[in-house]
Amino acid sequence: MSLSSSFDHKGYCHYQNHSELIDPVNICHVLVSPRIRARRTFELMFEGLPEQPSHEFTEDVREWDYGDYEGLKPAEILAIDPEWKIWYKG
Repeated sequence: MSLSSSFDHKGYCHYQNHSELIDPVNICHVLVSPRIRARRTFELMFEGLPEQPSHEFTEDVREWDYGDYEGLKPAEILAIDPEWKIWYKG
């Protein structure tokens, strides 16, 4: 389950109601994108456990790199840069 930057209380409650879908006992090692959203997803998935499963943050599984726009919604990016297009400026 991935989390958008607009992950809100409603989304979090939905996640909590479905958190049993992944049994941490069956996880050996997790590769996590270094992006903020992926890190938040990882942390939420395993919060409340005595310890997180073995994991590493690696560019090998990275998502798009938004650079200075990381965590912003498209409308927020367009307010900063009206010429922004995802296919040209990522």
